[in-house]
Amino acid sequence: MSFHNWLRIIPIIIMNELFKNSFGSPDAVFPANNDFINSTLSKIDIGESTQYYKGIFLSFIKIIVSCLIFCSFSSLFVLPVKYLSMVYSHLFSVCIVLLSNSANIETLKVVYGKYENLETNLFDKDIPWDLFEFLNLLKELQVKHFLYLLFRNVILQCFLSLLFYFLQNFTTNQKIHKAFSFIFAIPALTIAFLPDTWIHGFLNTVTVLSTLLPLFMILKTLWLDLFTITNLIRKKYSRIRATINIFRINNLFVNAVEVLEMEWDRLDISCVLQMFFAIRVIEQILYLLIDEKIHDETFFEVLKNVFIKGCDTFTSVLGMTSILSYICHYIAKFFQWMLLKKDVVDKRIGTVSAILLYILALQTGPIGLEEDIITLNDCLFCAVQLHYIYHVTNPLLLDLSVSQNPSIIKHIAPLLLCGLFIYFPISKYLWSDYSVTWLLAFSFFHIKMFIKSLESLAVYSLFIYDARQTTFWRKLDDYVYYIKLFGNTVEYYFGIFLFLYGVYIMAFGSGGAVYTSMMVIHAYFNIWCDARDEWRVFIKRHTAVKKIESLPAATRVQLSNFEGACAICYRNMGSAKITKCNHYFHGVCLRKWLYFKDGCPLCVDNIFKTKKSKVKNRKNRKTEKQKHMKIT
Repeated sequence: MSFHNWLRIIPIIIMNELFKNSFGSPDAVFPANNDFINSTLSKIDIGESTQYYKGIFLSFIKIIVSCLIFCSFSSLFVLPVKYLSMVYSHLFSVCIVLLSNSANIETLKVVYGKYENLETNLFDKDIPWDLFEFLNLLKELQVKHFLYLLFRNVILQCFLSLLFYFLQNFTTNQKIHKAFSFIFAIPALTIAFLPDTWIHGFLNTVTVLSTLLPLFMILKTLWLDLFTITNLIRKKYSRIRATINIFRINNLFVNAVEVLEMEWDRLDISCVLQMFFAIRVIEQILYLLIDEKIHDETFFEVLKNVFIKGCDTFTSVLGMTSILSYICHYIAKFFQWMLLKKDVVDKRIGTVSAILLYILALQTGPIGLEEDIITLNDCLFCAVQLHYIYHVTNPLLLDLSVSQNPSIIKHIAPLLLCGLFIYFPISKYLWSDYSVTWLLAFSFFHIKMFIKSLESLAVYSLFIYDARQTTFWRKLDDYVYYIKLFGNTVEYYFGIFLFLYGVYIMAFGSGGAVYTSMMVIHAYFNIWCDARDEWRVFIKRHTAVKKIESLPAATRVQLSNFEGACAICYRNMGSAKITKCNHYFHGVCLRKWLYFKDGCPLCVDNIFKTKKSKVKNRKNRKTEKQKHMKIT
């Protein structure tokens, strides 16, 4: 949490306010709940209404101005720290000038209103040299409050002048004349030394000059920095071109994602969004405390109000998802510690959870959420977490079963997590408290996790049993394949059910563009791609089985003469298949090898030789001989 992150929060706050006001849309000009405007528009002809066209014109101007402000602060947000500090220095300098002018004008107004009938010029009176008589004179003239106002204004103007002097030196790296250090205090200092006939006109002139001169200095500095801004734009353009040239334009989407990730890390947007959302939450809590509404509500209701009011715009939802990503990262670290894994935590769980919640906010709308929708979002978030934990636990459990690790502690944690997936009673709790349509889909997801956990435990048990066998178990690969095929089939049918449920929601429920795009993505990745991959695996397996059956089996005499082990699994062979290159392998091991390539594991020759393969081998041998002849 560095200082430049705080500098980037201000543009986000401004953009958040623009989102709140809907960029000055016509709803802000003609609100639907304004009875006066509605009654007026119903009584007059809208086509001839000057007020109507005036409102449309004002709304159009507001939209343009809001868009310009949004673009300006978006550009300010992405500036480097050096230039961001310069821009803030200029903005603070302008604010100081305006504050000084406002303080001078307000002080002069108070002085004119209270003492316009008094003689404020002390040089028109005979000033006594005695201290007590001088104090009595001041008391007689009633200038105590007058002097207090002047003194307070002089102190304020001196402080603003010194601050302006410091900011100008910081921005331009050049010292300005010291006479400008107290330019703001000139109107307050001259008020007591001017005659009554001059005081009004001269003080107004001095006040205007004390404001215009600093503004002129700021404009001069901006003019000198114009070349710096031009160089900045040129450097950014060159940097983007260099980045595109590095990645090349083979895949435009991948290049855009890479550039976006680089800028995301450079600007430290995650930390900025987390700080912004924390400020929003503190603001909502203070608002509830001031209104004294928090005393009559439960903790869950307070948390719900803070969640809804703190996520009323797109920028606020981004902040909330950033906080969620941070929390999910540490949830993943906890399970990493529980599973005794030493590799780096996968950061995708935080990103996926944040993207999911943001899409849900776009679909359901963060404003005025009902309790059922909040519960749906929470359940989907829990489902993503369970899905991630399962995909971390499953490969670890299989690795432990294959590696024959004797440490019981390493086996306990994955087994407990699989038991958690089986006995996790969230669906039972939801069915007892809710009766909504989306609960059916979530229950099917929970059943799918239940079956996948049983699949993992079954495969784990088979590998543990095989590790305790002294002989080669030929049917192990078939059993593992059938168990995984059953789990994948159940998962595929559940994916089809969820797609049909989504079609029903789009047809008879509250489907939208975001929901439709999500269903298209689900249909492509979870239905079409899964079916295509499973079909390819089935074809490879079926082809490998046919190829293995075409090879001759070794007899007992051949095995006794061979007196060797399988070159793939390094186990003794009670049965084997003989390739055309006269090499011996287990049939199951060779079938696994054929899933990837048709070459022999030892001589890399094609096991199933055809005429084309023989011609290719002859050509390869000729080219190798020619190369050898050239070398010699």
